[in-house]
Amino acid sequence: MKKIFALLVCVAIALSMVTPVAAQGGSFVLTAASANSVIIAPTYISYTAGQTVREALLASEHSFVGLEQGFIYEVDGVTGNFILFYDENGYDLDVDAANITALCIGVSSQYSQELLALVRRMA
Repeated sequence: MKKIFALLVCVAIALSMVTPVAAQGGSFVLTAASANSVIIAPTYISYTAGQTVREALLASEHSFVGLEQGFIYEVDGVTGNFILFYDENGYDLDVDAANITALCIGVSSQYSQELLALVRRMA
């Protein structure tokens, strides 16, 4: 009986340590490419709890021109007519960042679950 009680106490302590970390935020994978090169190799973008995808991108070390208006015209100094997509073919930058796992920005890419899976693995 004492062993079961000790095990339950250990589990409760472990769960109490995990919960605050999850409440702080998380990360999603970002990649960006032009027609000729990779601009951002698959990398993790951190976000805080409640932050939107747009806010997480603006807080990242990368630069995005047009992001405030909902479009991206330039990524880290490379201009282009960029399109973006994330899980389930989403594209709204104002969704909670916790709702996505990977975001692709490119000039010729089309939504593909396989591409998102590859990007996640490469990160």
